Amino acid sequence: MREDLYRDLYEKEHTHWWHIGKRGIEFALLRPYLPAGRRSDRRALDLGCGTGLNLEQMSRYAETTGTDYVEEALHFCLARGHKLLCKADAAKLPFTDCYFDIATALDVIEHPADDLVALQELYRVLKPGALLAVRGPPHRIPAASSS
Repeated sequence: MREDLYRDLYEKEHTHWWHIGKRGIEFALLRPYLPAGRRSDRRALDLGCGTGLNLEQMSRYAETTGTDYVEEALHFCLARGHKLLCKADAAKLPFTDCYFDIATALDVIEHPADDLVALQELYRVLKPGALLAVRGPPHRIPAASSS
């Protein structure tokens, strides 16, 4: 995402109908699969956490960690009070194998140069039987031209 759009997202994602609707659908679909019990027993990763609002939602179910490639995004996460954050490339996550119980990659998996490598990294850091939610754009993103 363009860096200049992070402030706009930070200011509008609590009130704009598009963001409210997306979050409502996401968590309505995820909720039946999110484990009940103590949230401190589980770890969740939000890959490409943006300005951190999905971290807020996930924190009801697990201890959350957010990663983003853009430092400005992480500053907005800090402003929301999130502390477990790191700047990371989706193709090289700084976590041990089988670390997370839940992971989300919402509107992010189409951004890395190699989406398959990013998905392999998510698989690597997830525990067996973990929950993974991936959402991509509703339209095809044109491939980069080789000329």
